[in-house]
Amino acid sequence: MAELAKKKLFKGVFSNHEFKALIVVVAVAFIIRLYYLITTASQAMWWDEAEYMSAAKLWGLGVPYELNEQRPPLFQLLAAGLVKLGFGEIALKFLLVLIPSIALIIAVYYLGKELYDYKLGLIAAVGTAFVWSLTFWSIRFQPDFFSVTFQVIALLFFWKLIKSNSHRHAIYAGIFAAAGFYFKISALLVPISMGLFALYKDGWQTVKQKKYWIVLGAFIAGMIPFMIWQAVTFGNPLAFGATYSGDFNEGRSPGWMTLWFYYSFKQPQYSFPKILAFAFFIVGLLTTLLKTIFTIDIVVKDKTLRKDPSIFSFIVLLAITLFYIFYIQGTIEDRWVFLMIPFIFLFAGKTILW
Repeated sequence: MAELAKKKLFKGVFSNHEFKALIVVVAVAFIIRLYYLITTASQAMWWDEAEYMSAAKLWGLGVPYELNEQRPPLFQLLAAGLVKLGFGEIALKFLLVLIPSIALIIAVYYLGKELYDYKLGLIAAVGTAFVWSLTFWSIRFQPDFFSVTFQVIALLFFWKLIKSNSHRHAIYAGIFAAAGFYFKISALLVPISMGLFALYKDGWQTVKQKKYWIVLGAFIAGMIPFMIWQAVTFGNPLAFGATYSGDFNEGRSPGWMTLWFYYSFKQPQYSFPKILAFAFFIVGLLTTLLKTIFTIDIVVKDKTLRKDPSIFSFIVLLAITLFYIFYIQGTIEDRWVFLMIPFIFLFAGKTILW
């Protein structure tokens, strides 16, 4: 009976059209990335790549290297373990970059499905699979794919929490948000986005909501090992913060370059969506904002109407955009704002389906 049940389940899953479509997207994305991995096998490492792998060789092989407090350690530790086991450069890229880039596509699909439905999840997954920037970085030693995947999963569980009020989802949201930080410091934008949406949805009642305190507690608990490592290694549990405060951005102009990744008519090569997808994105975004503005009196009175996935998506994009324009400033790299990509294509997908 158990074997028969398994066969029925297996058949049911693989006869599901949405699952088949996701498999096709993932398979094509994998083949493209594998092709570029093979054809660029002889390329030298770039500056950041070399820095990450130098730290990996320090921990894996004892090669002397001075660690950078800006770099969270988990990517380098994973690489160190594989180096110690004898894995070569191509195998390391395959396991630490290419596979996580595929995992991101799957995570984006489930985020879109949770926020809206499987159709929008699939559109966002397709956009994520074939954005030029993600393909470019999927063959280079960078921790971004690990980090953004965990960030997307954290946001997915946060939205599950908004819908269910489950303490289990609150814990998962906090833990995965912390996990993203172990690869990239920019993952701090995830708990910030969660907090902003909580304030939008519940106002000052947010501080009375146990579920939000659980998210915060899980995040802090998840961050404790990182803080201990920073204290032991650099003498300060917040050593990474010194490089993002004080005069680090003195004299820089606002990071308007952040907007180029939505779309730039002067520098279209920077844009994540191309012109048609950008037009769809603008329509989807404006529709959301105008609907909210014209029904603001009803939204203010009825808190249940604030449980809006499009406003949640807008808040995430707004937090990322303002952070890089007005805090980081100066030149903005595409991989710093990867988290924008799923939400750009979710808004574009709304227009496509409409």
